[in-house]
Amino acid sequence: MATVVSFINYKGGVGKTTVAVEMAASLAYHKNKRVLLADLDPQTNATFYLITEEAWEEWAREHGTLKNIFASATSDPPQEFDLHKAIRTNFVFHQRTNEVVSLHLLPSHLELMMADMDLAMRFGAKGFEGRKILRAAFEKVQDEYDYIICDCPPNLNLITQNAILASDALMIVAMPEYLSTLGAARVVQI
Repeated sequence: MATVVSFINYKGGVGKTTVAVEMAASLAYHKNKRVLLADLDPQTNATFYLITEEAWEEWAREHGTLKNIFASATSDPPQEFDLHKAIRTNFVFHQRTNEVVSLHLLPSHLELMMADMDLAMRFGAKGFEGRKILRAAFEKVQDEYDYIICDCPPNLNLITQNAILASDALMIVAMPEYLSTLGAARVVQI
Protein backbone atom coordinates (compact mmCIF):
# COMPACT_ATOMS: atom_id res chain seq x y z
CA MET A 1 0.00 0.00 0.00
CA ALA A 2 1.44 3.33 -1.09
CA THR A 3 2.50 6.07 1.26
CA VAL A 4 1.16 9.34 -0.16
CA VAL A 5 3.37 12.39 0.43
CA SER A 6 2.46 15.89 -0.76
CA PHE A 7 5.10 18.54 -1.29
CA ILE A 8 3.47 21.81 -0.43
CA ASN A 9 3.87 25.47 0.47
CA TYR A 10 1.48 28.36 0.02
CA LYS A 11 4.34 30.36 -1.45
CA GLY A 12 5.63 29.61 -4.93
CA GLY A 13 9.27 29.50 -5.96
CA VAL A 14 10.49 27.60 -2.90
CA GLY A 15 11.54 24.45 -4.77
CA LYS A 16 8.50 22.20 -4.25
CA THR A 17 8.58 20.81 -7.77
CA THR A 18 12.33 20.24 -7.83
CA VAL A 19 12.30 18.46 -4.47
CA ALA A 20 9.22 16.38 -5.35
CA VAL A 21 10.62 15.23 -8.70
CA GLU A 22 14.10 14.52 -7.33
CA MET A 23 12.66 12.63 -4.35
CA ALA A 24 10.45 10.54 -6.63
CA ALA A 25 13.32 9.79 -9.01
CA SER A 26 15.71 8.98 -6.15
CA LEU A 27 13.28 6.60 -4.48
CA ALA A 28 12.74 4.81 -7.80
CA TYR A 29 16.33 4.80 -9.03
CA HIS A 30 18.41 4.44 -5.85
CA LYS A 31 15.99 2.56 -3.58
CA ASN A 32 14.17 0.52 -6.26
CA LYS A 33 10.78 1.72 -5.02
CA ARG A 34 7.64 1.84 -7.15
CA VAL A 35 6.79 5.54 -7.33
CA LEU A 36 3.94 7.51 -8.87
CA LEU A 37 4.63 11.23 -9.29
CA ALA A 38 1.29 13.08 -9.41
CA ASP A 39 1.63 16.60 -10.82
CA LEU A 40 -1.21 18.63 -9.30
CA ASP A 41 0.13 22.00 -10.40
CA PRO A 42 -1.46 23.47 -13.56
CA GLN A 43 1.96 24.91 -14.45
CA THR A 44 2.88 21.26 -15.31
CA ASN A 45 6.52 21.76 -14.36
CA ALA A 46 6.92 18.35 -12.72
CA THR A 47 5.46 16.84 -15.88
CA PHE A 48 7.92 18.75 -18.06
CA TYR A 49 10.81 17.54 -15.91
CA LEU A 50 10.08 14.05 -17.22
CA ILE A 51 8.60 14.49 -20.71
CA THR A 52 8.77 17.07 -23.46
CA GLU A 53 5.90 19.43 -24.14
CA GLU A 54 5.23 17.66 -27.45
CA ALA A 55 5.11 14.25 -25.78
CA TRP A 56 2.82 15.68 -23.08
CA GLU A 57 0.40 17.12 -25.65
CA GLU A 58 0.14 13.75 -27.39
CA TRP A 59 -0.23 11.90 -24.07
CA ALA A 60 -2.92 14.28 -22.81
CA ARG A 61 -4.87 13.94 -26.03
CA GLU A 62 -4.67 10.14 -26.21
CA HIS A 63 -4.65 9.09 -22.54
CA GLY A 64 -5.75 11.99 -20.36
CA THR A 65 -4.17 13.70 -17.37
CA LEU A 66 -4.94 14.50 -13.78
CA LYS A 67 -7.42 17.08 -15.11
CA ASN A 68 -9.65 14.23 -16.30
CA ILE A 69 -10.02 12.88 -12.75
CA PHE A 70 -11.53 16.15 -11.54
CA ALA A 71 -13.49 16.79 -14.75
CA SER A 72 -15.11 13.36 -14.45
CA ALA A 73 -16.05 13.98 -10.82
CA THR A 74 -17.60 17.38 -11.58
CA SER A 75 -19.51 16.33 -14.71
CA ASP A 76 -23.27 15.99 -14.51
CA PRO A 77 -23.83 13.15 -13.92
CA PRO A 78 -20.39 12.25 -12.48
CA GLN A 79 -18.49 9.81 -14.65
CA GLU A 80 -15.80 7.24 -13.96
CA PHE A 81 -12.30 7.92 -15.32
CA ASP A 82 -9.76 5.09 -15.51
CA LEU A 83 -6.74 6.49 -13.69
CA HIS A 84 -4.52 3.74 -15.10
CA LYS A 85 -5.05 5.13 -18.59
CA ALA A 86 -3.53 8.51 -17.66
CA ILE A 87 -0.42 7.17 -15.88
CA ARG A 88 2.70 7.22 -18.04
CA THR A 89 5.00 4.33 -17.18
CA ASN A 90 7.68 4.12 -19.86
CA PHE A 91 10.71 6.09 -18.66
CA VAL A 92 14.31 5.16 -19.43
CA PHE A 93 16.89 6.56 -17.01
CA HIS A 94 20.11 5.59 -18.79
CA GLN A 95 20.22 5.73 -22.56
CA ARG A 96 23.35 3.53 -22.76
CA THR A 97 21.91 0.68 -20.71
CA ASN A 98 18.20 1.29 -21.37
CA GLU A 99 17.72 0.97 -17.61
CA VAL A 100 14.07 1.33 -16.69
CA VAL A 101 12.96 2.19 -13.16
CA SER A 102 9.56 2.17 -11.51
CA LEU A 103 8.92 5.90 -11.72
CA HIS A 104 5.52 6.61 -13.21
CA LEU A 105 3.90 9.97 -13.93
CA LEU A 106 0.35 11.18 -13.58
CA PRO A 107 0.73 14.34 -15.66
CA SER A 108 -0.90 17.65 -15.00
CA HIS A 109 -2.72 19.85 -17.44
CA LEU A 110 -2.84 23.61 -17.93
CA GLU A 111 -6.64 23.46 -17.73
CA LEU A 112 -6.43 22.05 -14.21
CA MET A 113 -6.50 25.72 -13.20
CA MET A 114 -10.25 25.73 -13.87
CA ALA A 115 -10.89 22.56 -11.86
CA ASP A 116 -10.95 24.50 -8.59
CA MET A 117 -13.87 26.59 -9.78
CA ASP A 118 -15.64 23.51 -11.15
CA LEU A 119 -15.20 21.75 -7.78
CA ALA A 120 -16.51 24.76 -5.87
CA MET A 121 -19.52 25.13 -8.17
CA ARG A 122 -20.38 21.42 -7.97
CA PHE A 123 -19.68 20.70 -4.29
CA GLY A 124 -19.45 24.14 -2.67
CA ALA A 125 -16.27 25.83 -1.54
CA LYS A 126 -16.49 24.19 1.87
CA GLY A 127 -18.03 20.88 0.86
CA PHE A 128 -16.19 17.75 1.96
CA GLU A 129 -17.20 15.76 -1.14
CA GLY A 130 -15.10 17.98 -3.37
CA ARG A 131 -12.03 17.37 -1.21
CA LYS A 132 -11.91 13.57 -1.36
CA ILE A 133 -11.81 12.99 -5.13
CA LEU A 134 -8.05 12.49 -5.28
CA ARG A 135 -8.05 10.11 -2.31
CA ALA A 136 -10.67 7.95 -4.04
CA ALA A 137 -8.61 7.97 -7.26
CA PHE A 138 -5.42 6.98 -5.44
CA GLU A 139 -7.21 4.10 -3.68
CA LYS A 140 -7.53 2.44 -7.09
CA VAL A 141 -3.74 2.31 -7.58
CA GLN A 142 -2.34 2.36 -4.04
CA ASP A 143 -1.34 -1.31 -4.07
CA GLU A 144 0.73 -0.81 -7.23
CA TYR A 145 3.13 1.70 -5.63
CA ASP A 146 5.33 2.11 -2.60
CA TYR A 147 5.03 5.91 -2.79
CA ILE A 148 2.75 8.43 -4.42
CA ILE A 149 4.47 11.81 -4.50
CA CYS A 150 2.23 14.84 -5.10
CA ASP A 151 3.66 18.09 -6.41
CA CYS A 152 1.11 20.67 -5.22
CA PRO A 153 0.45 24.13 -6.64
CA PRO A 154 1.40 27.20 -4.56
CA ASN A 155 -2.07 27.75 -3.15
CA LEU A 156 -4.47 26.15 -0.71
CA ASN A 157 -7.39 25.78 -3.10
CA LEU A 158 -9.50 22.64 -3.49
CA ILE A 159 -6.93 20.74 -5.59
CA THR A 160 -4.30 21.25 -2.89
CA GLN A 161 -6.85 20.37 -0.20
CA ASN A 162 -7.55 17.13 -2.12
CA ALA A 163 -3.83 16.33 -1.90
CA ILE A 164 -3.72 17.13 1.81
CA LEU A 165 -6.68 14.86 2.51
CA ALA A 166 -5.19 12.05 0.40
CA SER A 167 -1.77 12.29 2.06
CA ASP A 168 -0.16 10.28 4.79
CA ALA A 169 2.47 12.99 5.18
CA LEU A 170 3.15 16.56 4.08
CA MET A 171 6.57 17.90 3.17
CA ILE A 172 6.47 21.66 3.57
CA VAL A 173 9.26 22.87 1.33
CA ALA A 174 10.70 26.20 2.43
CA MET A 175 13.68 28.40 1.75
CA PRO A 176 15.52 30.10 4.59
CA GLU A 177 13.72 33.41 4.15
CA TYR A 178 10.77 35.17 5.72
CA LEU A 179 8.07 34.85 3.01
CA SER A 180 8.72 31.13 2.59
CA THR A 181 8.07 30.53 6.28
CA LEU A 182 4.85 32.55 6.10
CA GLY A 183 3.66 30.15 3.39
CA ALA A 184 4.51 27.20 5.61
CA ALA A 185 2.54 28.72 8.48
CA ARG A 186 -0.56 29.00 6.28
CA VAL A 187 -0.37 25.28 5.44
CA VAL A 188 -0.22 24.37 9.13
CA GLN A 189 -3.35 26.46 9.79
CA ILE A 190 -5.55 24.26 7.55
